[in-house]
Amino acid sequence: MRAEDLYKAMEGIDDELILRSELKIEASQQEEENSREEKRKAKKKKANVQRFIMIAVSTAAAVFLLLIARDLAGTRGLKSAKSSRVGSGAMAQRQEQELDAAAEEAGEEIAPEKAMPDVQAEGAQADAASEPIGEEVPQEAEKVQNEAADSSLETEEESETAQNDSLMENDAEAGEQVNQDAVKTAVDLLGERAEEYIGLEYIAAEEEANGGTRKVPDYTEEGEKALTAAFENGKAEPSILAKKGKPIYYVYLTRKGGSVDKATFYENEYVSLDSIPAMVLKISHAEYEAVLELFR
Repeated sequence: MRAEDLYKAMEGIDDELILRSELKIEASQQEEENSREEKRKAKKKKANVQRFIMIAVSTAAAVFLLLIARDLAGTRGLKSAKSSRVGSGAMAQRQEQELDAAAEEAGEEIAPEKAMPDVQAEGAQADAASEPIGEEVPQEAEKVQNEAADSSLETEEESETAQNDSLMENDAEAGEQVNQDAVKTAVDLLGERAEEYIGLEYIAAEEEANGGTRKVPDYTEEGEKALTAAFENGKAEPSILAKKGKPIYYVYLTRKGGSVDKATFYENEYVSLDSIPAMVLKISHAEYEAVLELFR
């Protein structure tokens, strides 16, 4: 067919058919591209799996070889220990045999002496009888008794000394405890907070309004429990919302630097602290009564 005839034949083809043909070609090309992409991804995934398998197998083989090497080292150590024990046992047995042989030779040398006439034996017995054995034995016994008595006396003296030292230490501790209790002041009523302050005074609200003077309370264990419980166990509430009532007592706490903190006890079982502004602490009735008992 000539090119002119082919061109004329293509002019007779509908444009829609040509477009469909081109779309089919593009679709087939896209499918081929997708197929190649899927094959590439599958190949990459397979390579990753193979690499992971190789790493796992290599790790397992290394661990296996390490365990085998450790077992071999332990077996070799046991064998060497057993061989050393066997060698030491053989050496000991050989030494024992040598000692036995030496003892037998010594027995053979002593045997002729035992075969001496009875006259020599009698002479030896007579010489032994002539030695003052009976006098030496009592002297040795007396010496042993004296040494035992001396050691007993030394033990008793050491025991008495230890008892005296223990009694002196107990007396000293008791004296220190008494002194510590004796020197406790009103500041110790604050418990663990006592280290922060050097003074504690209180006064009734009415007395302060009338120009009264502040007082220093005496230290008691009950007072320490009451005051520390009031400051530590109180439930914080906003001062504006709390129904505090009127002030009953003021407590002035002087710090080491000279500043003074003020605590106010109200009639409705509330207490406020300058260190906690705009807040009050609600304490229990028992704690409130214990504090009032301290100030009365």
